[in-house]
This record gives sequence, C-alpha cells and structure tokens, in this order.
Amino acid sequence: MKPLLKFLTKNYDKIIIFIILIIASFYRLYRIRDYLTFLGDEGRDVLVVYKILHGSFTLLGPTASVGGFFLGPIYYYFMAPFLWLFNYDPVGPAIMVALFGIATVWLVYKVGRNCSESLSVLLRQDCMQFPRW
Repeated sequence: MKPLLKFLTKNYDKIIIFIILIIASFYRLYRIRDYLTFLGDEGRDVLVVYKILHGSFTLLGPTASVGGFFLGPIYYYFMAPFLWLFNYDPVGPAIMVALFGIATVWLVYKVGRNCSESLSVLLRQDCMQFPRW
C-alpha cells in the first residue's frame, strides 16, 4: 500500500492530466459522425484534397467562399492523410481536427507547466478540455 501511495503522491499531476486527456478525448470523439456537418465549404475542401491525392499538388489553396481571396494549402495537406485513411469519408478530417484539439489540451498543459509549477495549470486544463460548441 505504501509504494502505491508514494507513487500517487509523486505523480499526481501526470495522473490528473491523463484523466483530463481521457475526458477531452471523450468529448471530442464520442459520436463524432452524428455531430458532423458536411456543407458546401467542407465539400470544397474534400474536392481540393481529392485533387491533391491524385497528383495535382498546389502551393495555393482554393478561393474562399466570400471575398475572392485564396486560402492557404497547409490545412489541405494536413487533411489528405486522414481523408485517404478513411477512404474519402468526411469523418476522417473531423477526427483530425478532434486529435488536434486533444493535442492542444496537452500542449497548453506543457507550456503552462514550464511557466508555473502550481496547481493552476491543472485547473486551466480542466477548462480547456471542454470543446467550444
């Protein structure tokens, strides 16, 4: 019993951030297909990535739906492996965005931990874990 208590008191912050990451993952990934919206902009994004995956590489993204300016291509190159992995199902890029959100929760913890050694970092994470709906 003493070694377990010693381990828990020594690593309480790692255990708490692990629990926070599990909760953040649940909130972002649970029933993601049911909450997914697929409208005109998402369709355009999938078509752009489809062209990239079939050899039409670009350094300039598509035009925006309003304003006539061009979007940057980096998002589409990030989206390509997930769209390919999920066989062109729009849920693939949604999972990519959810994974980026989970990684952001961890990154905010790491940056906050480097700036402060207090428990306030974990409290920030508690607020960060909930997605903005």
